[in-house]
Amino acid sequence: MSSFSSILNSTAQNIFQIFGAFTASLPKPKSIFVLLHKSHVQAAVICTRKLGIHMRVRRGGHDYEGPFYASEIKTHFIVVDISDLRSINIDIKDSSAWIQEGSTTGEVYYKIAEKSNVHGFSAGYCTSIGIGGHITRGAYGPIGCLSL
Repeated sequence: MSSFSSILNSTAQNIFQIFGAFTASLPKPKSIFVLLHKSHVQAAVICTRKLGIHMRVRRGGHDYEGPFYASEIKTHFIVVDISDLRSINIDIKDSSAWIQEGSTTGEVYYKIAEKSNVHGFSAGYCTSIGIGGHITRGAYGPIGCLSL
């Protein structure tokens, strides 16, 4: 069983997120819920909403900005960690994919390459980006760079 600190710090990419003077005075999460099944996501949302607790979702990728380590909002919050939800199903026949949010772009690239030599996905150079963060917060890949 992992400790609170090891789970909290598991995706830290910026040492100041954890030890910096800036984050030292900010509230830290009260709890971290590591979800193991997609049905747990709905339960976590319903529970935190009923209790009026601010919730942050940590996906599978890196976290340079550190929104899961401290909060500028002076209120209690919990972290819902969905990094274990990493299922990736690629269907080359109809050019589609079903990808759970805990997956990283590198894992998606790998799964596509296993199935095809001609299909691809433009999601950037950094393979540790979580697919959920990429899609919901707008990252761009090499094709996006070329079109700027």
